[in-house]
Amino acid sequence: MGDWKYLKNILCIRLDHMGDVLMSGPAIKALKSHFNAKITLLTSVKGAPVAKLMPYIDEVLTFDAPWMKADQPANGQHIFTFAEELRKRSFDACAIFTVFSQSALPAAMLAWQAGIPNRLAYSRENPYSLLTHWIPDKEPYEVVRHQVQRDLDMVCEVGVVVDDTAIQINLPTAVMHSAYQKLRLAGVDMSMPFLVMHMGVSEAKREFPLAHWKELVQYIAKRNLQMVFTGNDAEQLACREICTGEIKNVFNLCGKLTLEEFAAVLEFSTVIVTVNTCTVHLASALEKPVVVLYARTNPQHSPWMTKNKVLEYSIAETQKSKNKVIAYIDQVYYADFKAYPSPAEIFDSIMEMVITNAR
Repeated sequence: MGDWKYLKNILCIRLDHMGDVLMSGPAIKALKSHFNAKITLLTSVKGAPVAKLMPYIDEVLTFDAPWMKADQPANGQHIFTFAEELRKRSFDACAIFTVFSQSALPAAMLAWQAGIPNRLAYSRENPYSLLTHWIPDKEPYEVVRHQVQRDLDMVCEVGVVVDDTAIQINLPTAVMHSAYQKLRLAGVDMSMPFLVMHMGVSEAKREFPLAHWKELVQYIAKRNLQMVFTGNDAEQLACREICTGEIKNVFNLCGKLTLEEFAAVLEFSTVIVTVNTCTVHLASALEKPVVVLYARTNPQHSPWMTKNKVLEYSIAETQKSKNKVIAYIDQVYYADFKAYPSPAEIFDSIMEMVITNAR
């Protein structure tokens, strides 16, 4: 077992997307606070951008590991080279954060090669020397926790005291100002409430179909609520289909915001309507009311510590994961069929968030 005392240089490994990095935030923040250490985050290229909003992360390294889903995963030689780069940084310890369907052992091997003396992670199998602090992974067969709680419980195993369990991000004043100006220039009346509508996902199986978005927009437009559509460049075509001149009070900021400005737009909004993606966790960090159109994939990733309404729907059999651990979740938690929520159901959920937020 490793010696988790007097640490000053800690590597946190979370080789996933931005939402995953945000959910590991409270545990990373607890490590920072408990040890008063420098925190370096090792994450994927896709996960890295959000780290600059997380004030308890001091440095970010990127690595697209071949054991994770990546556009251009590293080759064998790159892994050895990268391990040597990590060795030069003389880390005291590393904490490896994973979803219960992932193995931490490849990352543990990387940390072992890098000579990091204290290595913490969950593992279903016996890791032997790869981990100095092994937490047997009971998820999902005995218990299922929110991802934030899973990560907090992990660092508590090495004596970390957790004082604050909230996801935290910081938004500079200049970013708030530029986001405000982009909303005004788009035609949004900033003296009136508006909804953020976010339709983009990183996996096709979590999509809420475009036809359903169109129905929802038409339904809400009749109630005279402003709607601001957001997303990245890849979602511009779909946003343009929805944000036509035929429907009033619908504004398109898709592809026009930096990540920081996007978070600021969320901060200005009244209620956020989104699929289950990074937007959910940014809403949690900002404590904004959120209605989540939640494809039934992983129950760990619901909103955390913010007012919310989660509207689940089933995904097609052909889109379901072949991962046996995920398949278990599907059989136990999602065995019944759940249809897409109707526009009326979504609107009622939005109004519930508006009312409860006004109290």
